[in-house]
Amino acid sequence: MKFSLLFWCITIQWLIAIPRVFSRCLGVDLSLSVHPEGMISVPYGQPLEILCSDDRYTADNLQFENGGEPIPSIKVNTTTRRLSMENHKKGVFTYYCRNTVTNKVCASRVVVDSAPLDVTDFACKSQNLDVINCTWSNPGFSATNYTFSSLVSDNYEDICTTERSGRARYCTWNTSGQPRYRQHEKEFFFYITFCNVFGCNEQNFTINHFAIVKPDPPKNLKVLGNGTHSVILQWSIPNNMFDFLPNGVDHKIEYQIAKIDKTSYFRKVDTSGLPAKNGTYKFQLSDLPYAHMQYEVRIYIRPKEADKDEFWSDFTYLVFYTASERPQRPPDTVVGAFEQSSFVTTRRIYVYWKQLEEYEEAGANFTYKVVTHQGTENTKRLLADNKKSLSYIVLDNASLGAINVEIWSINDKGSSFNKSHLYIPPNIDTLALRVPSFTKLGYENGTHKLSWVSINTVDNYTVFWCQHNTAKICSGRINFTVLEANKTNHVIDLPRENRYQFAISANVGSKTSGMVWTTCDISKDDIPMYRFPVELHHGIPGKSFVTIAWDMACTLQEGIITGYNITYWPVINTSNVCDTSFTNSSVYVSDPKQMEINITDLNPNTTYVFALTLNTTYGLKVIENALTEITTTEDTPTGPRNVNIAKDEAISWDSPLKKNGIIRKSDVIYNYTEEYSFNNGSVLRRSFKIEEHIRMNV
Repeated sequence: MKFSLLFWCITIQWLIAIPRVFSRCLGVDLSLSVHPEGMISVPYGQPLEILCSDDRYTADNLQFENGGEPIPSIKVNTTTRRLSMENHKKGVFTYYCRNTVTNKVCASRVVVDSAPLDVTDFACKSQNLDVINCTWSNPGFSATNYTFSSLVSDNYEDICTTERSGRARYCTWNTSGQPRYRQHEKEFFFYITFCNVFGCNEQNFTINHFAIVKPDPPKNLKVLGNGTHSVILQWSIPNNMFDFLPNGVDHKIEYQIAKIDKTSYFRKVDTSGLPAKNGTYKFQLSDLPYAHMQYEVRIYIRPKEADKDEFWSDFTYLVFYTASERPQRPPDTVVGAFEQSSFVTTRRIYVYWKQLEEYEEAGANFTYKVVTHQGTENTKRLLADNKKSLSYIVLDNASLGAINVEIWSINDKGSSFNKSHLYIPPNIDTLALRVPSFTKLGYENGTHKLSWVSINTVDNYTVFWCQHNTAKICSGRINFTVLEANKTNHVIDLPRENRYQFAISANVGSKTSGMVWTTCDISKDDIPMYRFPVELHHGIPGKSFVTIAWDMACTLQEGIITGYNITYWPVINTSNVCDTSFTNSSVYVSDPKQMEINITDLNPNTTYVFALTLNTTYGLKVIENALTEITTTEDTPTGPRNVNIAKDEAISWDSPLKKNGIIRKSDVIYNYTEEYSFNNGSVLRRSFKIEEHIRMNV
């Protein structure tokens, strides 16, 4: 009630002075003005009152706005309007008085607030006991002044100047301040006084000093000695942590294995045995799983009194290698893990195995040692060439008889303790077990469906796979699985970003076919299909037609092949050079069971090349080797063109439009009784008497 009476007393005085006051808006001559001028501070719970007047227009031409929208106001007199709002919420607002005729506006900034409320998020952090920073948020909307002091020698002294960043406030106290930051104090007692235009407040805060310290990282980290599965580490902690923390620090040690662990993953180490208060530490990091491997170790510290993760120091780190040792095992191999090419008296054999993982190599200069025993022949020793591949070795001029193969892993520390064995049967035994048809269907999601024609009386099958290459050699890592004898198909899911090739072996006891690659490989990609088992044939060609036939040695699920596209084009003089005067032609066979078609409307005596493309559920698939070539037979040429008989008895003519073969002679028949033969040419001359009729044949 007192505030309202006071406001109206001021208002009456102000209305008396209208000619003088209303000539300015925030110091600018606009004729339009508001009262009170400048920032209007309204205690929370009190009404907001703003007057607006224009000494050149009436009150009907004025309106108050907020956020671009008109708000209700009261007409005070002919030139003045009043905005009155009860129970206004806290905050900072802008209200506008607009002259609707001139569109001029005059703004009022309003802050509705109370005396400062208590700070609710006061927090402090000391960085390595060199500097302490305390932060909090301004609890109101008004400009607030802070005085920050601490109990020093039984007296409260101002220790820093409060700074601001948005709504945040902070105060920094360091060892060069006056008074000096007390690094050894167990507790701090802080006193804050803060005031705004509505009043003042004060608060006390007690801080457990050593519980809010974030140390600097440990320093001087190094390896004193390394073994095959452990290292001895040494480091020291910052001097302030050793000198001032009465209970010392906790440690956190973690490590990561290069090329094994994800970059975000670190393995934890038990550090409970480390003393809390040492200046320098030694620690044996043991149970490291791999020899000759790169590791990264990280070490953090935190005061014993601290219990929040934010007070762990940043880490110090070190990259090191463990010492080398001989490989712990040989490579895995499996029955049938070889591919061969047979000749009259010898064979060439690729011997495969599954490589060790890189972390198992355990030393430098890693490779594989292979020893072969071939009947009475001398034992042969070979090393895999790591410049080519560590997945296989080649036995050139190998015996057609049985061969025993032994394989070790080896590095500069020696060979693996054990060896793997592979038996290669006599050549005649391998040929009898070869799977006649092996098909792969590759799907877009990385699924591969394998199917094959079964063989009677086998014990099992081995399926092999590796990344694809056109040479059908597994130069990268090879994998395999053994399947039961009654299976004729297998589904496997592999990473979709790579293309894979597959092989199979049929096994009976110690006998095996060795690896047989897929003969039918259909995948969802645009890569041309090599060695696809399709043959293109042709019948005896006629003058303008030929029958094209094809056959495939594939066992495919019905619906995979949806049709065939036959493309053909003429070439020049039985070469492989396309005749550019003609365009390519094609014919589509929509019935996947139809295996031949008659091609018509060909030109006589013309060489054509025919190519077959498969239309599959994945689209058209180009087959590199599906080509055949034919030449149509000759036909009667068309007649000579532009025949001319001159008065000087010269006869001339042009060649036929379509020769349809080789023109060997041209005949001129004179008077239907006498015939003259000429070598082929465009103009021939002959002296004879011109009669009524001349007939010419070519």
